[in-house]
Amino acid sequence: MKKRLANFSLMVLLTLTLSVPVSVRADHFNEYNTRVDYSYTQYDECTGEDVLIAVTMHIHQREVIDGNGGAHTTFDANTQSANGVGLTSGKNYRVSQIFHDQTNNRGDSNDSDPVAGRASTLTMLADETITTPDANNNLFVRARTHLVINANGEITVTRETLTAECR
Repeated sequence: MKKRLANFSLMVLLTLTLSVPVSVRADHFNEYNTRVDYSYTQYDECTGEDVLIAVTMHIHQREVIDGNGGAHTTFDANTQSANGVGLTSGKNYRVSQIFHDQTNNRGDSNDSDPVAGRASTLTMLADETITTPDANNNLFVRARTHLVINANGEITVTRETLTAECR
């Protein structure tokens, strides 16, 4: 379970890293769509085997800087195709991943750095499902995080949940 959640946490960290505003100035808008191919080996505790997973992920990111200098970023990613093969059994697996992040930084700082010294909120949602050909062996992982950061960079509110279950 720990290995499984560690790998899922790495995917969540990638999502979080990509959700940070990058280029900002007043009244700025940036949007992009891309696809990323990657593969990894994931232990599925529901079936007790390592699964080699190949993924094509669609990523959509939108960055907006409002008239007050506030930075707002939305990041969405989902699998366009994701399949796995059990390294012990040779069974085929289907994988679904969905990520959504929303970051808002207030525009109340006179600092030349567009993000430093600003209160921020971050909401992150992530779901992953590994479906097996056998009934009752499907793995469902769900992560939810909400952070509030004050202008001093201190986290003042943290709400996190991470669940994993076999169904």
